[in-house]
Amino acid sequence: MFSCVLAACGGGGNSNDAKPQSTQVEQQAVVFGLVRDEAGQPVQGVKVTSAGLQASTDAKGNYQLNVPLSGNRTVVQFERDGYALQTGVSDFPAGGNGVRVNATLQKLGLNVAIANLATAQSFSLPTSVKPIVEFGGDALVRADGAAPTGPVTARLTVIDPKADLGLMPGNYLAKTASGTQPIESYGAIQFTLRDADGSVVNLKAGQTAVIRIPAVKASLSATMPASVPLYHFNEQTGYWQDEGVATLKPDGSGAPSYYEATVQHFSTWNADKPYDTVTLTGCVQDLSGARVGAGLTVVSVGGDYLGSGTAMTNASGQFSIQVKRNALSQLTAFSYAPAAVSDQVVVQATAQDGASSQCLRIDLQGAALASYQGTYVGTYTGLDKGNFTVAIGSNGMIAGSGVSTQGNGSFGVSGQVSAAGAVSLNAAQGQAGIATFSGTVNGQTGALSGTWTYLPQTGLTGGGTYQGQRQ
Repeated sequence: MFSCVLAACGGGGNSNDAKPQSTQVEQQAVVFGLVRDEAGQPVQGVKVTSAGLQASTDAKGNYQLNVPLSGNRTVVQFERDGYALQTGVSDFPAGGNGVRVNATLQKLGLNVAIANLATAQSFSLPTSVKPIVEFGGDALVRADGAAPTGPVTARLTVIDPKADLGLMPGNYLAKTASGTQPIESYGAIQFTLRDADGSVVNLKAGQTAVIRIPAVKASLSATMPASVPLYHFNEQTGYWQDEGVATLKPDGSGAPSYYEATVQHFSTWNADKPYDTVTLTGCVQDLSGARVGAGLTVVSVGGDYLGSGTAMTNASGQFSIQVKRNALSQLTAFSYAPAAVSDQVVVQATAQDGASSQCLRIDLQGAALASYQGTYVGTYTGLDKGNFTVAIGSNGMIAGSGVSTQGNGSFGVSGQVSAAGAVSLNAAQGQAGIATFSGTVNGQTGALSGTWTYLPQTGLTGGGTYQGQRQ
């Protein structure tokens, strides 16, 4: 009977056929950040999407997502009514599992319903002399091949990188057959269509549209070229993709004012030009002169060109970043946990690889202490039970009070938190110390927790635990 059961269940087969269930746990990464508008104000209620997961920004514009750690790059989309769609891109630091991706949202330039899809359409802004987008009648279809349902809403925004480089989706990198290529922008537009069901609407196969991108002088020391490559933004990969050519045209007064192109689909379109780069090496140090560790982001912003680049520091606080050849670049380092920004260094690149003559300086300790600042309310349990309220200052000093719910009176609390988040507190009734509290605080989540112990002079042994949350 036993052998028959084995045969029926396949127990007599080759052991290689057996496929035990994997016990490997998928590694997670934290993606978090701050979303602001063009005026620098936080935007609440932004839908944030990465790796198929979603979150929303809170009243302070903050968000956090735990996503599968797949590869070393993350693409994050930001969407809210009244604003153009934005996409942020960042690399995960080597050996790290968290990254901050901030975003700046731009108000829509035009948000209008199309009255009659059977007729030719054109879309302009008050400042445009000629239509920015034009296409023929009966030219639209949904992604599933069906006709659009109900009214179709058109959303148009002109992106001016000279006003703010951060308004542009992605990080100014185009995908090529051999890798990536940095690009500088001469202006961009975003044009999207959705029907009454919220489905994306685009041009039918074989249909085209004319777009006109208001021209921006990308290289401040050069004239605008007569034609430039045209790129569209791939929201899935986070890279710009070369697709055609845009030609500089006059606005009717004879002055060059826009880049014109014919396209076969709607997207964020960018009139760009690839540029030659050199590698610039440098370093980041704290205020004491000690080198920082790995994982800080270094950003280069063109001083005389509209382009940008990013790099990460290694374990020795060094970085290598691509900048435009023979051009000015401004370097800044960012720490995201804790949130800190370095001073800025302007470097004149040459035709050869080079190095910055000075390290970027950043106050990580001060930023860490400031990240814990706030009022914390919590409870403690164990040999006694009660509530407490403490305030952590920007210098890491802690003060507050607590009260027993078991009739043991109230007490004062004082102490400090280290830059690493280690909490050390003393509790006293009057001048007499009664207990010590030790634990940790998390500047990102605002969670405070640890253990407490009676002091020997109380004649009591033991203690308990405590936990609190920043308000």
